[in-house]
Amino acid sequence: MELSAQRVFLSPIDVLPDLDYRLVSTIFNWPSNLEVAAHFQGTNVIGLLLPGVDGDFDELVVFDDAQWTFLQQALAQECAARDFDFQIVDEPTFKQTKWVADSL
Repeated sequence: MELSAQRVFLSPIDVLPDLDYRLVSTIFNWPSNLEVAAHFQGTNVIGLLLPGVDGDFDELVVFDDAQWTFLQQALAQECAARDFDFQIVDEPTFKQTKWVADSL
């Protein structure tokens, strides 16, 4: 079964994403994640969550630097409030991360 069909559209809180069929169709057929942002200009979609090979979400695409800065700060604050470590790392570092489940 193909699990990569899942997509989450990110928009401001309490606002439904401004979508039409063309936009939804586009995200399933774009050539690269870097090129998809142009398709969402003029909408209130600020980013996407995309699935990994196992169906869990593993990629966050944000179309605007200001929104990315805001999102990083919000994630860091929420994690700190719950005494949970938050880091943004590159792929090689991520692959070397020791997870709680790995130590059980």
